[in-house]
Order: sequence, then structure tokens, then C-alpha cells
Amino acid sequence: MEAAELIHQQLEAPVAALEALGRTLDRGDLSPALAERVRAYTKVLARSVALLIEDLVLVHAPGRAPVLVIEPVYLADQLDRTAALFPELAVHVSPMPGVFVLADPFRLQQLLANVVRCGQDDRPLRFDASVDQAMVTIRMSGGRPVVGHHLDIARLLAKAHGGQLHPGGTRWPVLRLELPAPDPLRYT
Repeated sequence: MEAAELIHQQLEAPVAALEALGRTLDRGDLSPALAERVRAYTKVLARSVALLIEDLVLVHAPGRAPVLVIEPVYLADQLDRTAALFPELAVHVSPMPGVFVLADPFRLQQLLANVVRCGQDDRPLRFDASVDQAMVTIRMSGGRPVVGHHLDIARLLAKAHGGQLHPGGTRWPVLRLELPAPDPLRYT
């Protein structure tokens, strides 16, 4: 499948949803409170579409890599922020005091959000992490096997960070993400 065709396929549903929300607002028959909720949801969906466009172009543009600003990032905070992006999901983050990764905070958030999007189902998702020398391994379990264009995006972002993404099969863990750990001597 050509990149343009895939991008069109992936954008078809969210763009149709935005158009439907716009028509609903244009009718003017919603209560002020409901109209405000629809406007708020429309903004969220528009932001998602913008990120999806950026992600799909990044994945399908040969030789392009994301621009990263690498710094030590406290992993538990990033996972908590990711969980907050999905209030409708049960996302549990195991305690991981003192675990940092070398990452671009914005792109790490994008990577983790894509992982959740492609692995979510009706079961709670669980994140835990371990540190082994120069790498941090983040495990996500509880969802479905990780598939879809979000996986390609997450893989690309993991690789750009000097890490790897390993989707699991039908058994736990569903996904394993390895990212570089900061050198404690360099970042203290």
C-alpha cells in the first residue's frame, strides 16, 4: 500500500468525526453546556488529527527522523502524564522511584501515547520498569497485542531515542520498550 493511500485511510474516520461535530454545532440546537462539551471534544480530536498527520508523514517520509532534544526525564512522571491522556482507561503505573531515561520529553510522551493507543482494549494497562546497566526496560501489559500504524510510529520514535520497541505476542508482557538510561556521573 502506498504511503498516501495509508495516510488517507488513517485520517478518514477522525476527519469524518470532526465534520460531524461541526455540523452538530452548526445546527445550534444544543444546550450551552452540551455545545461547550462538543467544542472541547472537537479541539481534542483536532489535536489528535494534527499529531496523526505529523506521525504518518514522519513514518512514511524516507530518511526523515524526528528532531529530538534529549535530556534526563523522570519516567514515572511521563507515564502518569500518559495515563492522564486516557481518562477513560484504567492505566496503572508501578512505583519506579529514581528511574530516569534519556529522551525528548515531548517525543517520549508521543511514543508512550502511541503505545497505549495500539495496545488498549477493555482491560487495565499496567506499566513497570527495570534498569539494567545503560538501558531502562519499560513493560506494558494487560492490553491486546500491539498492532497498527501507532506501532510503526512508536518504533520510529524509540529508534530515534537510541532504543528499541518489542511488541509481544498474545502473552504477557504485551510490549517491551528499551530506552537509554542517563549516565549518573554525567547528569549529577
